[in-house]
Amino acid sequence: MDRETKLIIEKIHEIQDMSITIAVVSRLIDEMSRNEDFNQYQIFGLNGAIKLLADYQSKTIEFVEERLRDAETGR
Repeated sequence: MDRETKLIIEKIHEIQDMSITIAVVSRLIDEMSRNEDFNQYQIFGLNGAIKLLADYQSKTIEFVEERLRDAETGR
């Protein structure tokens, strides 16, 4: 397996890990929003973290797509 293939596989695993993390934290936020022990600032902070993680995930997906396109065209 060449270096490029290993990088793509590593990034795909990273994307999967981010998807799981986003799902778990989103569910936690949902549960926290129903519990009065947590204030809106805590929930807002977690929502911000989810947004940053989702943005990074999107950029990682774009990176993988570009690498796969380059591999198809032989660049």
